[in-house]
Amino acid sequence: MMDYAELVIEAALRAGTPEVPARAAHFVTQAERDLEKVMRVRQMEATATLTADADGKAPLPADFLAFRTDGKTSWPVSGNDILTRPGAVFDLSYYAKLPSVVTSGTNWLLDLEPEIYLLAVLVQIYAAAGDDRLLATGQVLAERVRAFIREDRIARYGAQKINIAGVAR
Repeated sequence: MMDYAELVIEAALRAGTPEVPARAAHFVTQAERDLEKVMRVRQMEATATLTADADGKAPLPADFLAFRTDGKTSWPVSGNDILTRPGAVFDLSYYAKLPSVVTSGTNWLLDLEPEIYLLAVLVQIYAAAGDDRLLATGQVLAERVRAFIREDRIARYGAQKINIAGVAR
């Protein structure tokens, strides 16, 4: 398994850029934000019990990224609050942000897919440097992320194709 320090060292070695450790926190944080924009996998799912105040506002969890909807419930949002009836207590299912490896040392994604993390950091390094390796690295990263999401979908729902039979017209 890889941790934050090992991630930084490996990124610096692959990039061939000795100044990476000095800017590592920035590169890693940006990589995490970019990954959060495209990933919605089961490891990101969270539930929180919220309680609305007298005005019917319940603050979103600090790690809230996006709603995980069941298709039946929709929540109006104003700023960082969900609007509902005053005093309401309810469970919210949502996708949580990646726990930052900058502060925690590791997280579930770095444990499961260190190459995704490393490639995402390299994309940040190459973008900042105007490096020609940016495009190729971004393409490899995108394919690895797609494969990870595909594996997650199979784990959740199986690999079965749904065949709907009915009256043909």
